[in-house]
Amino acid sequence: GNSTAGGRDWSSLAGTVVCHTCYERFRKRGTLERFDFGKTSPGAPRRCSYEWCENPESSNQFFHIRGDKKTGDQDWSSLAGSILCSACYQQFKLRGTLERSVRRPLEDTARRCTYEGCEHPEKGNYFYQIDAKTNAGGQDWSTLVGGVLCKTCYSRYRDRGTLERTDVRHKPLAASEKKCGYAGCEKPEDGHYFYQIDGRTTAGSQDWSSLVGSVLCRACFQRYKSRGTLERTDRNKPLAPHERRCSYAGCKRPDESRLFVRIDGDKTAGGQDWRPLAGKVLCHACYMRYKDRGTLQYSEGHKSPLPASARRCTYEKCEKPDQSNVFFQIDGKSNVGGQDWTPLAGSVLCRSCYSRFRYAGTLERHDASKALSPTARRCTNGTCERPDESSKFVRIDGNNKAGGRDWSELVG
Repeated sequence: GNSTAGGRDWSSLAGTVVCHTCYERFRKRGTLERFDFGKTSPGAPRRCSYEWCENPESSNQFFHIRGDKKTGDQDWSSLAGSILCSACYQQFKLRGTLERSVRRPLEDTARRCTYEGCEHPEKGNYFYQIDAKTNAGGQDWSTLVGGVLCKTCYSRYRDRGTLERTDVRHKPLAASEKKCGYAGCEKPEDGHYFYQIDGRTTAGSQDWSSLVGSVLCRACFQRYKSRGTLERTDRNKPLAPHERRCSYAGCKRPDESRLFVRIDGDKTAGGQDWRPLAGKVLCHACYMRYKDRGTLQYSEGHKSPLPASARRCTYEKCEKPDQSNVFFQIDGKSNVGGQDWTPLAGSVLCRSCYSRFRYAGTLERHDASKALSPTARRCTNGTCERPDESSKFVRIDGNNKAGGRDWSELVG
């Protein structure tokens, strides 16, 4: 009876069990009743009322329109009482009209871009016929009314207000030009993408003027875009095979990591002080340990895998103490989740109990989160049309505040 989810009064539903669908309906609308226009009855006509609908009977959903409907901030009064298929409903919701113009499928003979500068006028997957109502991208399309554009030309005009392609930036490079112009590039001909730089390039808010006219591979382009230089620092340079070994003496698998990281003195990852490790090479496991905890030493709980005999949750109320995929041995130094783990020092927890203590600070399961028995998996809303068919059922308790609603009338 104390539930306040969605700001609703749940007291009238105290003690009931509702399925997920009914729970969400009450949380959002304050009622378990479905409006007539949302119900699907066997005798209801499943045909779109719009006379120009291309597939009036093929929709998987139909909408009965009420005169006071305000969806999409449109005026639906002219359609009151009519039935719309999903496509026509979305058309009116987004554009305020049922008439299709630009989006009407074109005949095969009309599927050709009319822009004379288009390099592939017949190869587009999508073609757009422009009319007087077209306003995509906030551009002035009046000069193109009646024309047909392929998707490439349409997108270029929508984004830039012109159909012209700039030869320097967008014209495909010849095979002989696909080579990175940076002298220090290690693989100048191996890139999948190459970029020719012109005076208008502003990617990454960098000054590209010194590179105008040059061609860069993707790796060099991204480096300059992110850092304003083509130079590679030593820390990002691939390690030689003989350097791919963790420098930490206590590492258990110094040669087996999929990733090795060379540490430099100005590194700040994880907010840690990396200066004592400057110049060292760490495997991925040791790197992440130092990043997360500020030390390379293993904690007591991670020194070695638990033997099979110890893989059991020691919490006496655990419902499945032997069935977890992962078990955690707790030491007194743990501070995961900002919780005080000292009362659990030396114990072993399954993943479920470990996560519960990490987030809630207690091992006790709340009744609301306790799994429902098969006999309790039924919605208690008397008007629910499918009380047994939901994939999820929620028991309401007095502490429920989901959606800012008042759940008090549904407690139990």
